[in-house]
Amino acid sequence: MPIFLKIAFGNLLKNRRTSLTILIVVFVCVFLMEFGVGFIDGFRSKIIKDFLKEAGHIKIYNSSYYKDLDFSRTEFNIPYDTKMLDKLKAVSGVQNVIPELNFGAIANSVNENIECLVKAVDLHDIEKNYTRREKMMIEGHFIQGEKDIVLGYKAAKYLHVKLGDSIILLSVDQYGGINAAEGRLVGLSKTNSSLEDESLVVCALPLAQKLLALEGKVTEITVNIEDPMEAPIKAGVIQKILPTGTIAVPWQVGQAFIVSYLKILDVVVVILSIIIIFAASLGILNSFLMNILNRMQEFGVLRAMGVGKGQIFGMILTESFMLGVIGTIAGLIPGTLVVKYLEANPFNYQNIMKLMEGSTMGAIDASIGFLLIPASLVVILFTGVLISVVASLYPAVLAAVKKPSEIMRVLE
Repeated sequence: MPIFLKIAFGNLLKNRRTSLTILIVVFVCVFLMEFGVGFIDGFRSKIIKDFLKEAGHIKIYNSSYYKDLDFSRTEFNIPYDTKMLDKLKAVSGVQNVIPELNFGAIANSVNENIECLVKAVDLHDIEKNYTRREKMMIEGHFIQGEKDIVLGYKAAKYLHVKLGDSIILLSVDQYGGINAAEGRLVGLSKTNSSLEDESLVVCALPLAQKLLALEGKVTEITVNIEDPMEAPIKAGVIQKILPTGTIAVPWQVGQAFIVSYLKILDVVVVILSIIIIFAASLGILNSFLMNILNRMQEFGVLRAMGVGKGQIFGMILTESFMLGVIGTIAGLIPGTLVVKYLEANPFNYQNIMKLMEGSTMGAIDASIGFLLIPASLVVILFTGVLISVVASLYPAVLAAVKKPSEIMRVLE
């Protein structure tokens, strides 16, 4: 082992106070960085896996319906049957195919009526396709039969209805006639979206198709895939098997605001990292400067003995590298344990989500946990070591360029 490496190892123990100070700074830096990145990764995962899955990775519409997405334009619909279902499920990577009829109607009880938005869902695979909505039920249960109806809890208050009461839906069918369909209230849901809580009606697809005279047709089909980031590619594949006048829209186009949210999260991570790195670098730089100034006599003696500038420089960088590795590992261990715990026991942001009821993101689940991603750990490990090495460059250069005669003259 080169002599300067042996000296570097020995200096870590000899200069315990300085070494400990640098280790603490690196430790705190790495711990805070892992904590912050874990939260951002958890929030990103929540958006992609939960909110985006609910919104849909790919939406299939009638081309004319897609231009304005007006719930009242039910004449712009698309055919849907077993043959279409099989074609879509045959596309590689497709997990769920969810047909829906979304339209405007009047919901009537014995004494009251309100304007509402109706979401008619397919009873096939309903437990798989609407797991999140089942979790939002605060009374009763989600729809199970063709006559079942679920209301937002505020809509139920406006209509003065309770479980088991009849709900009559009035709407204009595709031929311009006014039709009515009766269902039974089986459940109340509560989301963090004021629009859904006040006006959403969920019913079975057959009931809505009969009401609108749209047997065998829907207004949209949601397709969820294994990797949401591949939505544009899969949308292109799906487009080729769709009938004329139908369009497949990936979430990056149809839900473009989510792209903006994800970009904002990336910016937040960068800003957070810069702040932590800057603060840590100042602490490490100050510690190394004090260390170098206190050891100038040692460096002067080494230079006089024939140790070159490069060896002095390498010795100091070796010390900083070792301190960076030790401090980073020391910070990663408790940081990983804390992030894993918070991943398994997520925070509940119910009060914050209530403040967001008027926004689109208000519909996201209020339970948000951290997430431990191996790639993030590698980046943090590299960053922790790099901070220590970079912060020691100036002190190392300062010690290496000094001539032995200059050092000894100053010490006199």
